[in-house]
Amino acid sequence: LPRPIAKQIRNYFEFRLSNSQFACLINQQYDADEILNELGSSLRSEVLLFMEEELISKIPFFNDKVPQFVADAITMFQPMVFQESDYIVREGTQADEMYFLVK
Repeated sequence: LPRPIAKQIRNYFEFRLSNSQFACLINQQYDADEILNELGSSLRSEVLLFMEEELISKIPFFNDKVPQFVADAITMFQPMVFQESDYIVREGTQADEMYFLVK
């Protein structure tokens, strides 16, 4: 991460850990999703946009969208793999998902 974003995250957790009720967090290990969920929405968006910059640049749909929308959308992404002969969606069926075809 760029230094300013990393510093914001470090400051956030130092503040949280300075309160005695969060002191138990010092010895716990976190994964990236847990850390992102702890951050405020603005900082979380900055981190997500930085981490997923390459993926976002490959999806033309996001070209003219505001950063907050893009960050909110990518939190809902779930990678899926289909075979060449698989049907992803059939014409005339109601859609409840959105797909971005990468290859």
